[in-house]
Amino acid sequence: MKLSAGIFLLAAFAGLSAEAKTFQNSYVSFEVPDNWSCLQEGVAWTCTPTGVVESKEAVIVLAAKVAGPEDNINNFQTYLGQPKKITTRVGTPMPSQVMYSKPRQLANGQWVQAQHLGSEIQEYYTLYLATVKDQLAILVSFSSERNRYQVYNPIFDKAIKTLKITANQQLLFPKNKAGNGGEIIGINVPPPGSEDLLPPPSGGKGSKWTLIFAGLVLVVLAAGGFLYTKTRKRKKITHSKPGKPKTK
Repeated sequence: MKLSAGIFLLAAFAGLSAEAKTFQNSYVSFEVPDNWSCLQEGVAWTCTPTGVVESKEAVIVLAAKVAGPEDNINNFQTYLGQPKKITTRVGTPMPSQVMYSKPRQLANGQWVQAQHLGSEIQEYYTLYLATVKDQLAILVSFSSERNRYQVYNPIFDKAIKTLKITANQQLLFPKNKAGNGGEIIGINVPPPGSEDLLPPPSGGKGSKWTLIFAGLVLVVLAAGGFLYTKTRKRKKITHSKPGKPKTK
């Protein structure tokens, strides 16, 4: 029993033992382990572990656009508080479970933080961070397989606490004020049986800002879709049976 617990803890903090490196594009920077790689996928960026198995278990996706007049924290919080629909592996549309959507102070910037289950990939938790700064609307998502989020939470936590807006070549977040070091910001799962989910939003037509921000979310979903493709391929390989040898 003690041996299995030790193995689990070792796996859970394996990501922290790797040397950290700083990823930076034209609008944000943050720290990821050396054994992660970040690539541009169309207009978005994706960061995943480099291991064959691990690359199918977690992904960080970043997207940004020029902010419109109705792009603001309150509207982002409302939009991210609504369930998102995805198509399951059997082709059935299913709304995500919204766990929360609330304002978040990170360093000297105001963000919206939201968490869903099944908003991008079935049985994956996704943590969203959205903000507006210097005429730029930014959305970052952190997704992990439901049964593996404990392993990637330390990595997500480190990335979030070192997240800086680098638009206009200015580091707006002081390096020594990356966040409250005593608080874990990663995926947060309520205890079994608790109903820590927001109620479905009231019906009504989407406003202009909803359509604008929805486009940014769709970019993130499209960029994260490659992970879903990888998981399907992995399951096909795992469940396939070896063929019988041909007889001469």
